[in-house]
Amino acid sequence: MRTQNPSNINSRKLDIINLIKTVEDNSLIEKVWKILSKVPENKEKDTKEAILKNMKAGFEEMKLIKQGKLKATPLKDFLDEL
Repeated sequence: MRTQNPSNINSRKLDIINLIKTVEDNSLIEKVWKILSKVPENKEKDTKEAILKNMKAGFEEMKLIKQGKLKATPLKDFLDEL
């Protein structure tokens, strides 16, 4: 996997969240869950403030995608990178 700066990583995470929200295939969701559950825990503090900030950013990005102002990454592309 290529090295990314923190802002690109956060943007990519939001892309992933937004794409997963649209998936209706239970077997695909299970595969994603199995992959992500193997990822080591993040050692950073996940404060309530940080969580809310990230959620707000995700919803803002989802809004932009729905308005056609931002393009989401296809789920297949995300899974191919893993």
